[in-house]
Amino acid sequence: MTHSFQTTDTEADKSFDIDKLRAALQDYQLAPRNPKKGAFLELYPVIQKRLTDGLTVKQLQQILQRNGLSISHATLMRYLKEAREQSEKLSGPVSAMQQALLAGQRR
Repeated sequence: MTHSFQTTDTEADKSFDIDKLRAALQDYQLAPRNPKKGAFLELYPVIQKRLTDGLTVKQLQQILQRNGLSISHATLMRYLKEAREQSEKLSGPVSAMQQALLAGQRR
């Protein structure tokens, strides 16, 4: 579908294709706002396990840095906190369901 609009008498008539614009907007890929945070959050399940196994935050920071993901200590701590909170939000309902299932199996 093609629409025309005219803003003033001095501007030339401009035509545009709504379907083409819609497709261009839908296909446009936004650049990640914070690729370091995105990478960290994607790695968080492994990071969480390794920290549980005894890896220190300092060792974690060094491993990440040696492998191209340089994050300051303060930022790393913030990412850990946010990832833990997000993980708890997601696992809360699952944990409650697991507890209910276990209680049902015990009866």
